[in-house]
Amino acid sequence: METLDAPSQKKGKVRWRQRTMRAAMAVGTGLAVLAASGVALADHGGHRNKRHEHQKHDHGPRSAKFTDLSRVPWAGPAIQLMAVQGIMLGVGNGQAAPNAATTRAEMATMLARMLALPATSAPAGPAMFHDAGHIPPWAQAAVRAAVLKGILKGETGGDFEPNHPVTWAQAAVIIDRVFHFPAVSGSQVSSELAQLPNGRRTPEWARPGVAADVSAGLFQGLVGQFYVPNAPINRAELAYLLARAERLQPSAVAPANSVVVGVIQSVGQGSLIVRTASRGNVTVPLATNAIIYQAGAPATTSDLKTGEHVVIGVDGNGQGALIEIVTQAPPPGQQTTTVTGTVSSVSTGQITVQTANGPQTYGFAPNVTLSGASSVLGLTNDQVSLTINSVNQVTAIDVTQASQNSTLSGTVAAVSPSASGGSITITEANNESATFAIAPSATVSGQASSLTEIQTGAQVTLTISSSGTVTAIDVTQAPASSTVSGSVYSVSTSSSGGSIGVTESSGQQVSFGVASSATVTGQASSLSGVATGDQVTLTINSSGQVTAIDVTQAALPPVASTQNGVVVGATSGANSVTVLVYQNGTPQLANDTLVSGGTVTLNGVTQNLSALNVGQPVTVKLDAQGQAVSVSASSIGSGEQRASGALSSNSNGSVLIYTSSGQQVNLPDGTSPIAVANGSIVALSSVATTSQVTAVSGAANGSLLLVVH
Repeated sequence: METLDAPSQKKGKVRWRQRTMRAAMAVGTGLAVLAASGVALADHGGHRNKRHEHQKHDHGPRSAKFTDLSRVPWAGPAIQLMAVQGIMLGVGNGQAAPNAATTRAEMATMLARMLALPATSAPAGPAMFHDAGHIPPWAQAAVRAAVLKGILKGETGGDFEPNHPVTWAQAAVIIDRVFHFPAVSGSQVSSELAQLPNGRRTPEWARPGVAADVSAGLFQGLVGQFYVPNAPINRAELAYLLARAERLQPSAVAPANSVVVGVIQSVGQGSLIVRTASRGNVTVPLATNAIIYQAGAPATTSDLKTGEHVVIGVDGNGQGALIEIVTQAPPPGQQTTTVTGTVSSVSTGQITVQTANGPQTYGFAPNVTLSGASSVLGLTNDQVSLTINSVNQVTAIDVTQASQNSTLSGTVAAVSPSASGGSITITEANNESATFAIAPSATVSGQASSLTEIQTGAQVTLTISSSGTVTAIDVTQAPASSTVSGSVYSVSTSSSGGSIGVTESSGQQVSFGVASSATVTGQASSLSGVATGDQVTLTINSSGQVTAIDVTQAALPPVASTQNGVVVGATSGANSVTVLVYQNGTPQLANDTLVSGGTVTLNGVTQNLSALNVGQPVTVKLDAQGQAVSVSASSIGSGEQRASGALSSNSNGSVLIYTSSGQQVNLPDGTSPIAVANGSIVALSSVATTSQVTAVSGAANGSLLLVVH
């Protein structure tokens, strides 16, 4: 009998998609704002009271604050992630019903939301199913879309059985069909299935798909013990599998000079993994000076959380420089009005339009969309039609007639020339910042004649085209002085002062003449004491000459050897780092002192030693005396799991940790766990419960690293 998930002779390719996302200009950053739309369906389907399957369920903001997760601590994070992403909304009254069996109608609804399958009224064949009248109204569009896409199938005989539970085998094959895990050869299917306690009981039609799931790591962790092929899969188990499948998707690196739109899957040290509509998972390293906004207001990296919808502008170095954290579109049916007129002024906080009834000023809603132009801040003098919500906020802007250009004045916060024009960031009088692309043909006038002469702190007036590109820059007032920081690549002295060249953090090299009266401070007392490789801060006068040099860090001694391992501890005050080094498969601790002027480089950015995390892969370079000259760290892998808190259990192949937020996190310890306490490697079993620990599952060269504080 062909079931909901039995494969056809030729498996159709189901292209991975997500919630349909529409990019428009983000208020406050000059980026696109996410306007998410998808299948707005309840996921409750008759497992509690069949007479009330049509009742209204949670359609408001994704709170993910369910009150019935205490008995499924291993699945709590997955359920909450699915709720935040709008995939699993619960059954109403703050209930997720984690232990209830998942019905066919519910799984169809969740997959339709996850894949953003377009709603359609077209039947799936001449007659959809014999029992189509039994499909709940809230699930009909989702079932139809999933069947048309080839993700779900009906029963042999022409029924869909919407209220029947989905089995583990069916769910596993559907997930393989959606996420396209690498296929397992026929000779390896049995060995892969043998890794599951009940794997050999898998039906013949499901064996290839389940084996591919096992090989990809879908069942890793406690949930693998629950697998019973023909038993119903409950809502907690399905949420766990869907969340893990998302994390297992390969991650591409964000291309330079691009915009990444999607949902944050994980937050690492200095980078994000974002699930996008067209490119799957994308890794975005974060620039150290990234500008972050949320709902039009300044935000910080602590606001970048799993499940948040973001729009990220990636600069020429491949780093996320401008980030807008946005919310989903408001519920359907919200009352709106339309206002037309000419824009007289616009900032990152509000817009003023000259209408037939006089000037009207409105604030921006968090999810403003823009059509007919690419920059909100370049709308001055444009004819626009505004959509206003019930709280007097602009939710959409349509440029009906663009003016030739507009102007904006402020203080230069940053300028980056490039062959394609570059970009400039200015701070307006109201302390709000805006970044614009510069057209290659842009003119520079006033107290500068080229982009390279424009200094931070200069007062400028920008001419902005209707497309949001700067076509002219007038430097109305150059700063009395400015500063440039970087690494010295050349230095020379002369009777008139000399010259110095530095490489800035962006990689751009600049050279300046040094005034004869220039002062030298810090780790050198004269220009002749400044060496190649020194980190310096130069003070530049309005004539472009260096008037002061501060040597903030002298060049490091030569490197004699290196050690590779994972971080066990790092203390910024003592300038020390403890690394777990694997030599010939044997772990040992190496405690090296960072020499004066030593650096920590994380994702190519110099940071404090305290920026390192337990379990982070590092390379420690040592000088001839065996002291650490520098530490280079890479981002923690997306496949790793980590948790900090009180140890509750460390037996039966896993450790259970209670975090400070009250969550229970279960991490598998695999076959070679390593525990470190008081600077020594100890047996995992010797770590007392209630101990404060940091655990990393999947750390380099070991399945579990447990550090006792």
